[in-house]
Amino acid sequence: MAGCFDLLHLGHLKLFTEARKHGDRLVVLLARDANICKTKKRKPFFNERERKKLLEALRTVDEVVLGALKDRYSKLKKIKPDVVVLGYDQDNVAQELKAFFKRNKMRVRVVRSKRGLNVKKFKSTRVRKHLKVR
Repeated sequence: MAGCFDLLHLGHLKLFTEARKHGDRLVVLLARDANICKTKKRKPFFNERERKKLLEALRTVDEVVLGALKDRYSKLKKIKPDVVVLGYDQDNVAQELKAFFKRNKMRVRVVRSKRGLNVKKFKSTRVRKHLKVR
C-alpha cells in the first residue's frame, strides 16, 4: 500500500482494513513531503515524520516505510510485496506501479480497493476543503 495519508480519516482506515485482508503483513509505503509537493502542488498538512507516527499507531499497520526521494517506488524492491493495494481513485498510481513492476521484473499484483463509506465525505480533498486546509 502506498500514499501520503495526510489528514487521516475513516476512508483511510477502511482502506487499511481491506488491504490487510490481502496478506500476512501490511506495510505502508509513505510518500515523502518533497514528492507530495511535486505531485500535488502543495505541502502536506502533517509532515512525513508526523504522518509516519500516526500510521505506526494503527493496529492494522505492521510497518511504515518512507518512500525514496528520487524514485518514489524504489523501496518496493526492498519490501518485495506480493500485493499492492491502492485506493479506488488512484488510477494514475496504478499505471505507474504496473510499469515500475514490469521494468523491474517484479511479479506483484496491484489491487484497487472498493469504493466504500460515504465517498463524498471521506475523501481527503473534501476533508481539506471542509477544514479550509490548503
